[in-house]
Amino acid sequence: MKVLVQWASLDPEDWKEIDSRDWAALPKAPVPSGQTLLNIDKNILYVNAINIQGVIFTGYDHYAINHLSDSCINLIAWDDDPEDHQNDFKAVEWTFHAVTNNTKQSWMGFYESTTRREKIESLGILNLLYTGHWSEFVKPSESVTMHGIWLSEMLYIMHKEKQSSVGWRAWA
Repeated sequence: MKVLVQWASLDPEDWKEIDSRDWAALPKAPVPSGQTLLNIDKNILYVNAINIQGVIFTGYDHYAINHLSDSCINLIAWDDDPEDHQNDFKAVEWTFHAVTNNTKQSWMGFYESTTRREKIESLGILNLLYTGHWSEFVKPSESVTMHGIWLSEMLYIMHKEKQSSVGWRAWA
């Protein structure tokens, strides 16, 4: 399935399309322990944001994509850096199924998906739907895990400005 990734960069670019089958084969960067992007080689891939069916994941420490089939993928994103998150570790897990003419439902211009499922696990208080405790979270294999990196506020804004608006219809 199609996955849009915006790589963290000192010279931000728009989304790059990849196939979920290729995620595990991408070059893996090390966990950026206390580093900022300014200290990283430009050829090392760190994730700034991921867009799947118009759902954007950004600002997480780690991202994993599991290609389950040509019509189903699983994304897990989580925060577990004790310096940044202290007692607020959290993980989100979404499973996406292919959008087809049979699964599209619209109501007043909004997309209500029967193709997505979300699960959230947290150590602290989360202002979202709570469905599990952090102790239940099992980290995905390193083979499918890529890492995010801390961006300055200005650099983050530059990344956001480069992101084109791509919604669920691009997957139909």
